Amino acid sequence: DSSIVIGLDVAPRMMNPHGDDSDAGLQFMANFFDGLLQRKGPEGTLAPALALRYERLDMLTWKFYLRQGVKFHNGNSFNAADVKFSFERLANPDVSEFINTGKSIDTIETPDDYTVVIKTKTPNPWFANNMHQVFMMDKESTERRDLGEVDTKPIGTGAYKFVEWVKGSHLKLEANEDYWEGAPPVKQLEERHIT
Repeated sequence: DSSIVIGLDVAPRMMNPHGDDSDAGLQFMANFFDGLLQRKGPEGTLAPALALRYERLDMLTWKFYLRQGVKFHNGNSFNAADVKFSFERLANPDVSEFINTGKSIDTIETPDDYTVVIKTKTPNPWFANNMHQVFMMDKESTERRDLGEVDTKPIGTGAYKFVEWVKGSHLKLEANEDYWEGAPPVKQLEERHIT
């Protein structure tokens, strides 16, 4: 059973993946949440994540084919409704710092549970390039919980599950043994805030 303690000089502001678009915030969120796509390797190559593949149908329209069998940390199944919810949430200034991305979207259609079609208001050739940092949230638990809990107790599909967060002190995580990309080798992770 392996564990690692990491000292970081920049502490997370919150655990709402849409509420902090800073590099420091996104690096924390990437433990708990996944995007439709991810960046791999030293070159940061765009690769499949929660979407197995995507197509640009025309100047405004992007079609994402979702990975099946993915579970959120609370056991809920990931599907197109969660993607639609997550993208619609981006446009809400009360919970999102990704307003420009949210406001750039015209429509989001879910023809079935594992297909999402997003139409932007104007041509956006780099839309897919940002999909590694737009993290998907569980619609059911996010709508059910109050914003304070959503901001402090993340529920994602990521490689690590939330255990405990003491602001200004530490953040404890545990491996998601059911992670779609395989269970991480480090089972316990603690990030300590150093000043």
